[in-house]
Formats: sequence, structure tokens, C-alpha cells
Amino acid sequence: ASYLFPMEKGLNDNESGMTLAKDWKYVFAFLSRRDIDIDDGTTPMKAKRGSKWDWKVVVVVINDDSTTEIVGRHIANCFSKFTKNKNVMDSPEKYTYRQCYADNPKALNHYLLDMDVAMILKSLVYESGGYTSKKELIKDEEILTAFYGTNQFGKEYLEAMHDEDWENLCEGF
Repeated sequence: ASYLFPMEKGLNDNESGMTLAKDWKYVFAFLSRRDIDIDDGTTPMKAKRGSKWDWKVVVVVINDDSTTEIVGRHIANCFSKFTKNKNVMDSPEKYTYRQCYADNPKALNHYLLDMDVAMILKSLVYESGGYTSKKELIKDEEILTAFYGTNQFGKEYLEAMHDEDWENLCEGF
């Protein structure tokens, strides 16, 4: 667990966000962590008692040319460098990549809210994967299972989403 608010704010900033996105290159977004105890797909994990910061997930995209270790160290270095800016934090923080627990990876919606998973799915897979429609994407069982845990749940979730909502899903993202 780390304090990530300054990085999230920086990435979302209209002026500096594009530069940070290029520098951090693997960081896709900061999104709310799903509360798996409630597990309704819409409830974010609340802050620990005594903290005012809700839990976040750093969504990272790793391509075939990289490894989790290389990406993790790169991001930790970028975050440490970012906090050296006095406009960001009063005192710099040292971020360290420790290890990746990827022995038994879970579907994306284990960590993220269902709507956020749909935004990532549309942004990363649909728009660059050659799909011509949401209906065509719904037929890809492997993708839906990776994003939603089961093909059936992914199919039901996306079919229930109105076409207009699907079309506007990534606006402002």
C-alpha cells in the first residue's frame, strides 16, 4: 500500500497528464479498488479507519516486450522522481518495487469495479482489437473470462449495458 493521490492527480491533470503518461508509459489509470467483501461490482473499498484516502488500483499495461519486474521498477522510479517536485509533496517519497504475486492471477473485476473493467475493455481491446461491434466482442469468451472472471458474467454485464452507455463509456477517460 502506498500514498498515490499526487500521482493520480498528476496523471489526471489536463496540462501535465500527457507528459506523465509518456514518462510513466505503463501506467494506464488509477481506479477505485473493488470491495470484494460486498462484491456487488459497484462498491469501492473504503479507506482504512483513520485514513482519508480510499483504496486505489494502479492499472498497468505490460506488453510482450517487458516483464512485471521491469515495469514495477520503472513505475517505482517514476513515482519517486515525481514526488521530488515541491509542488507535489513537501518531502520526497521513495517508492520500491518488491515483487509480483502473479502465480494465480485473478480476473480484472476481482480488483476493479465492473464499469471500470468495461472502460478498460473498450479502451484497450475493443478499440484496438479489430472488433466491429459490442456484439462481436461479447462472442470472445477468452477475453470476457480474463476481464470478468467468467464468460457468462461478462456477457450478461455487457449485454445489459445500453448501447448509448457503451458508446460513451470512455469519454473523459
